[in-house]
Amino acid sequence: MKTKQYRIPTVSGYFANLSAIDKLPVLHDAPTDTAVTELQLYFNDLYQVFLHRFSEYAITDTVTEKEEDRLAAMFLELIKTKRTLRDEEPVL
Repeated sequence: MKTKQYRIPTVSGYFANLSAIDKLPVLHDAPTDTAVTELQLYFNDLYQVFLHRFSEYAITDTVTEKEEDRLAAMFLELIKTKRTLRDEEPVL
């Protein structure tokens, strides 16, 4: 049995001056039905973490090579996940 998952996007915190971001759905109620739904939730979560870390990277003067490697790995994971989603989504 799958448990309910509640995800509250934090994207509006990064772009507080954009009112359109506040109109995004803020709560997803699960259980998830398919692997595609779970993969989409994973992509959304990873994307939000990436945005947060990249924002910190952009404004910080001192960045370690380890942090740069993490950002690159996260970006590659985003690309891989998006490609998988694109290939698995049913065509209507």
